[in-house]
Amino acid sequence: MGTARWIYNKCLEFTNKSKGVKKNKKNFRTFVVNNDNYQTENQWVVNTPYDVRDAAAIELLTAFNTNFEKKKAGTIDKFMIRFRRKKDRKDHFVLHCKHWKKKSGMYSFIRNIKSAEPLPEELQYDSIIIKNKLNHYYLCIPQVLDIRGENQAPQHSGQVVALDPGVRTFQTTFDLNGYSTKWGSGGAERIGRLCCAYDKLQSKWSQPEVRHCKRYKYKRAGRRIQQKIRNIVDDLHKKLCLWLCRNYQVILLPSFETQKMVKKLHKRINSKTARKMLTWSHYRFKQRLLHKAREHPWTHIYIVNEAYTSKTCSCCGHVYTVGSSEVFRCPSCGSIFDRDINGARNILLRFLTTHRISF
Repeated sequence: MGTARWIYNKCLEFTNKSKGVKKNKKNFRTFVVNNDNYQTENQWVVNTPYDVRDAAAIELLTAFNTNFEKKKAGTIDKFMIRFRRKKDRKDHFVLHCKHWKKKSGMYSFIRNIKSAEPLPEELQYDSIIIKNKLNHYYLCIPQVLDIRGENQAPQHSGQVVALDPGVRTFQTTFDLNGYSTKWGSGGAERIGRLCCAYDKLQSKWSQPEVRHCKRYKYKRAGRRIQQKIRNIVDDLHKKLCLWLCRNYQVILLPSFETQKMVKKLHKRINSKTARKMLTWSHYRFKQRLLHKAREHPWTHIYIVNEAYTSKTCSCCGHVYTVGSSEVFRCPSCGSIFDRDINGARNILLRFLTTHRISF
């Protein structure tokens, strides 16, 4: 893994120094990857299999080609490929499927390693082994997308659901039948306690009198807390995405642009609320839901505008600033609702007044 990173950086250094040389596989292999370049010095590079080194060079070439295409299309103005560092959060190398079944070779030792799940007997595609800062290794295997049949679509009447994202409660749902559910209602307090524990560790390793070995232990404990928070959020995301796609045909998801909310120019919330909001990773949930919908062909996702849905009474339409209260009390008609349920209901009503849906 270290050699793959070293080859990647060497190819990037070669590209920066050699302005007149074309960026292609032939030049990378001739001047960096091949064994002939390491006859006198850096002979340890030859101990790493050629395919691993070659894959690292191809990754750099792919990065250049992708960014050139984006620049040509006008998506970006300029780009800069950075060197990989040992201190990066993740490191990886490509594992070629043609070497997996061999009893002797570069990957034969993997079968003797204790794994959380049974390893496959064979690989259909080239995969990637990822290592994080906690020295956990993950084998990422590409899979063919399993698309469900149309006969598995939900048949109940309330096939439209609206989501209301929040901070104290991650998502609140409301469908046509009037059923509402709350996802992650107690998760904010749990994640808040973990963030507080991380802050205490951070204050400890920031002290100048702390020795290097002690600082390393504190940082490693902090990474474990961060990984625990990530696992909690990802588990909630995956369960909610699967539940929505299995039970509804139309999903109304607000855009909920958290980055604009926490920027100093537009910031109207305190730092604690902003931290909780960012920890929920609403954008990552949106991307995961869009991907999960590809497996369920009957699922359609609409990105809607959630403006004033939390301030508007879902009975009479009166606009009222509810503040930080969890309960919405309408001063006009006297209706009392849960704040999040009222917002989800307004999102559903606004969509139904502007769209015509047929099943």
